[in-house]
This record gives sequence, structure tokens and C-alpha cells, in this order.
Amino acid sequence: MTTQNTQTTDQLLKEFRAKMEANRPALMIQLAKDKNKSNIALAKFHTMHPEGILAQKKAVDHAISKYVEAGEMKPGVLCVHGSLNDYHVRNLRELSYKSRAKRFPVYYHIEQIGKDIARAETFIAEHKSNTN
Repeated sequence: MTTQNTQTTDQLLKEFRAKMEANRPALMIQLAKDKNKSNIALAKFHTMHPEGILAQKKAVDHAISKYVEAGEMKPGVLCVHGSLNDYHVRNLRELSYKSRAKRFPVYYHIEQIGKDIARAETFIAEHKSNTN
């Protein structure tokens, strides 16, 4: 647990939060516009685009991994909030590979990934406030 690793993770977390706050309204506007897109196009956007929901999840996973590598969090956090919490990610990717998909599963998995991101952010913030 060095100060350099802590500063790096703090910087990553600040950058991620700023990006999330900037992207949340954009995500809601994007979902509203996506009603004209096909379900597959929506799933592919969020799985493959740099501004999609999976890119946001990857940033949170990276921040949590940095805390685990620094020894500030236990490795089990990866299962609950980190990169191993990928049920909805896998399902959204599977939907993006299909030729047809219903709208509900696509929106459901996007929404659940967003909730996972919010829970992970809350956990990181609580952990950070408890360690300071």
C-alpha cells in the first residue's frame, strides 16, 4: 500500500466519476434516441462503442482492481463489484451477437449494468471514506 498507488487509484476514480457524471444524462438521451435503433444495434453500441455501458463498467473494474492490487481491498471484492461480476455483461454480449433480439432483455441488461456500476461506485466511496 504505497502512496503512489493510492494517488493513482484516486486519480482514476476522480476521472471515472467525472466521466460518469458527464455521461449519465447523455446515456439517458442515447437510450431515448435508441428507440429508433434496432435492438441488436443498441446492444452492439453498448458492447463495442467507447462510450457504451461496458466501457464505463471496465473503468470501474479497473479502479477496483487497482485497489485490490494495492492491498487496500480484499480479493473477494472482484466477485461482488469487480470484473468477475459479469452476468449481465455476458448476456448483453450474447444478445449483440444474435441476428434478432427482443427489446426487454437488451434494456434490462443495460439497466442492470448501470446499477452494478452505481453500487461499485458507492462501495469505493465508502471504502475510501473509511480508510481516510
